Amino acid sequence: MGLGFTVLPAHAVAAFPSLEKVKIHYLEIPVTETLYLGVHLNKSMPSRVNTVIVAAKQCLL
Repeated sequence: MGLGFTVLPAHAVAAFPSLEKVKIHYLEIPVTETLYLGVHLNKSMPSRVNTVIVAAKQCLL
């Protein structure tokens, strides 16, 4: 039938150019998920990986 759904952050929905084509459903009880970052203590990390980690932490503050 061409129907589907996805879960998007609010800022992504707000940036969508055709908001009239989008149905937003608000949950009565918000859902949260804990994020974990695992790294090897005895391995060096490439600077590109460290760049991504720093950017992710800034977004989550």
